[in-house]
Amino acid sequence: MSSEDESRDESESEEEVEEESASEEEEEIVVVKKVKRVTKKRKGKDKDPNKPKRNLTSYFLYSNANRARIKEENPELGFGELVSDLDVSLCRIVFYCIVSFLEL
Repeated sequence: MSSEDESRDESESEEEVEEESASEEEEEIVVVKKVKRVTKKRKGKDKDPNKPKRNLTSYFLYSNANRARIKEENPELGFGELVSDLDVSLCRIVFYCIVSFLEL
């Protein structure tokens, strides 16, 4: 066998079994150890720093436009509660648009 085959066999084995014997009861104790697989890291393509970013989704556009207004109305709200309030207000708008479209 070549050294590549031996290293492949070692990396593909998932479990290694060792046997130990206890002196008092003379029973065999089997210990199972997991062996980590050694993988080569793949070199990806270099990222282009001048590549344009993706467009913002409608949720992010709405939340960026209305976050300050909701924060002024409710200054005691934390981050999670503020996001939840933004979600509720956006859902109301979407629901109203869907209902008005269905009535046509």
